[in-house]
Amino acid sequence: MGWIDIAKQKGYIAGLALSYLFYKLLEVLNITLAYKQVYALHIILLPIEITIIVLLFQSFKSIKPAN
Repeated sequence: MGWIDIAKQKGYIAGLALSYLFYKLLEVLNITLAYKQVYALHIILLPIEITIIVLLFQSFKSIKPAN
């Protein structure tokens, strides 16, 4: 197994662990309805998605076409 495969597996495990902890936190906060859980997840993911889009646009602005 190559290092890239090992890194990918570590990412999967970390994602599963974070997902488990997130839903356990929601359970502790007594948020058990599915639509409320999805809403809470979107509140967390929205700033991450916006940041990625902004960084993507900035990365293309820094590339100047060759003349």
